[in-house]
Amino acid sequence: MKDSLEQNTEQQIEMEKQIEEIAKQIEQIALEKEKIAKERDEWKDRFLRKAADFDNWRKILEKEKEEAVKYSSEKIIMDLLPFLDSLNKANVAGAENLLKQLKSILEKHGLREMKCLNEPFDPYIHEAVGVVDGDKENIVVEEIQKGYMLHGKVIRPPKVIVSKKVMKDGEGENNRN
Repeated sequence: MKDSLEQNTEQQIEMEKQIEEIAKQIEQIALEKEKIAKERDEWKDRFLRKAADFDNWRKILEKEKEEAVKYSSEKIIMDLLPFLDSLNKANVAGAENLLKQLKSILEKHGLREMKCLNEPFDPYIHEAVGVVDGDKENIVVEEIQKGYMLHGKVIRPPKVIVSKKVMKDGEGENNRN
């Protein structure tokens, strides 16, 4: 019976070693699983970022395409503006009708004449070509050349003369008592 007890103890020790070995293998598998899950999450994150980048680029290209189509007529319109200026200045019979027709066609394509007379001077949309004395500061008092916008974008700023306020006697001086 002693032999059988020793044999059972040896078998029990052998089984415990096998159980420990299996536990280590399970632990290694769990660590490997965590590593794989982390890698999967990193790849998923990369994929989502690339998909978002692609979508952003698609939107940018779509917007650029729309802009290109929208302003595709800009060059020909710029070439027609001197002709439009000449028609505006002409006092020839029939020129008025031609002018109306041309303006109508250009307006259909998004061209708008800029109104600037008696408006505050804005260096972003006006081109000052002169300054005169006046009652108010920085007001457009004369338009030398018309300005035009195409779909809200200034394609030719109006050339204008701007007022400069003249100080009258006593204005701007400190009162001394």
